[in-house]
Amino acid sequence: MTMRNHDVDDIEAALVVFFDAYRRSRSNLGSDTRLAQLSLAEFAVLRAVSDVGDQGVSRVARAAGIAQPPATRALDRLERKGLVYRRSHPTDRRMTNATVTDAGLLLLSHHRTRLRTAASLIVEMLGPVGASQAPAVLDAVARALDQASP
Repeated sequence: MTMRNHDVDDIEAALVVFFDAYRRSRSNLGSDTRLAQLSLAEFAVLRAVSDVGDQGVSRVARAAGIAQPPATRALDRLERKGLVYRRSHPTDRRMTNATVTDAGLLLLSHHRTRLRTAASLIVEMLGPVGASQAPAVLDAVARALDQASP
């Protein structure tokens, strides 16, 4: 398959539109105090703690896609905000385990509701055929952005 320059230009323009919409969405969270209180790193770590469970900071950091020191700082902030609970590992005092509190679970549920609403709007806008292709397209975008990063 030959890639034409105008295809690349069109996709680049669409990515700019997407990132502008993403920025606006983050900005609009200011009126939603449940989500506005979290940085992107904090949200990634909160979601990772929820996903991987009580398996230590290094595992949480890997799941969040960030290095361990920023994950530890994010966990400190999340704990101060009452969204996670941390305690020493029962057999290895150097290791800390984290669990999501009820307040953290409520916040994650609220965010998932926002994502579900966006997904429903995408299905409505694209129709069944376009919507069936959307996951593959979004996955390709994510992989391309990861590969394009320095």
